[in-house]
Amino acid sequence: MKEKIHSYQGVINEEISYLLYYYKNQLGELILSDSDTLVNDAYLKCDDIPPIELDDFGAFIRFSQFRNMESIKCFYISESNLHYCTIEGVLFDKTRNKLLKYPPKKETTSYIIPDFVSSINDDAFDGCLNLKSIFLPDKFKFWIQLGGCENLLQILVSDTHPTYSTIDGVLFDKRKTMLIRFPRGREGNYTIPEGIVSIYDLGGDKLTSITIPESVTSIRDIYAPNLEQFIVSPSNSKYSTVDGFLVSKDEQQLILYPKAAKKPYTIPETNNTIQRHVLGHYNGYLSILIPNHIEYIDEEAFQGQHLISITLGRNIKRIKYHAFHLGYWNCLRNRPVNLDWKLPYSCKFKSPLKEVHCRASIPPLLVEAFDKSSKERAILYVPKGSLQAYKNAIEWCEFATIIEE
Repeated sequence: MKEKIHSYQGVINEEISYLLYYYKNQLGELILSDSDTLVNDAYLKCDDIPPIELDDFGAFIRFSQFRNMESIKCFYISESNLHYCTIEGVLFDKTRNKLLKYPPKKETTSYIIPDFVSSINDDAFDGCLNLKSIFLPDKFKFWIQLGGCENLLQILVSDTHPTYSTIDGVLFDKRKTMLIRFPRGREGNYTIPEGIVSIYDLGGDKLTSITIPESVTSIRDIYAPNLEQFIVSPSNSKYSTVDGFLVSKDEQQLILYPKAAKKPYTIPETNNTIQRHVLGHYNGYLSILIPNHIEYIDEEAFQGQHLISITLGRNIKRIKYHAFHLGYWNCLRNRPVNLDWKLPYSCKFKSPLKEVHCRASIPPLLVEAFDKSSKERAILYVPKGSLQAYKNAIEWCEFATIIEE
């Protein structure tokens, strides 16, 4: 079914398609269909679920629809449908060249993408927790998004694939010099094979350690929320590790912070002052420790960084302008689909900072060092016996919560 709609950019003459009919079984599993004919005696028609809309590219365009998407076990499309078709419950466009959506509740643990498929929607496999293995056909030459397959153990291709290769279920380019996709269900330690030069996308919720060989010189993205450490070959010319943190070879620049690290990152400063923008372009979430020999922190030293925890050494004397001006502007608006961009919206500055541990018994001098949001949200921990001194000190007194430790 097609009709004209209003888009979020205003009124346009774009066509969309509706998949109108849901059927639910006793387990709460859904079939989404274009037909109002009951597809199976085990399923009952649901009249209380809004229809799914797809744009001309096959993308699901209403965020509210994803509430029900995770329960879909099968798509059922009539043969007379001019826009879509299904094969074994998987949704394709009518030409079968594009895989639009794999049903997240489908029970099979492995899926061989048909060899006539040449493109795949970016969100086609989102929420597919049962999938453990995916095989890519030789015809498929584009990069595939598999971040939603949280239990995936292997991504496979044939030896004749013109673009990709696999080693132990991990997807690489044909020459085996770039790691392209890592199955997110893999657990424990992963050792990158020697000869790999660049890492495009490596990550998984269950990875705890990553070993980087001598050959790796470029890393685009590593996402592993439970990663505890990096291990780097001593002969690697570009990277090294300090306490499990991935750093530059000279150990002066932080490259990647393992999110489940056992300790905060110690700022590598040899003199008594931390300079401006000490972390460079690093933009991940981070806990830091300022060593005891540091006395001064220059203006804008950590400005814009996503610091979640700060530990200040006991000899800190002065922290300058915007040194810990953290966070980002969070702009929110609740809009129906046909709302244009000209209506008012609200922006709020939000700091990621959760805690500040200051070990100095005498409060350091602050010069507009912390942003307002950090002082409202973060807990300030101070040495025993110094609580009143911090409550009386300029700017420190603006922290909403101050606790002795």
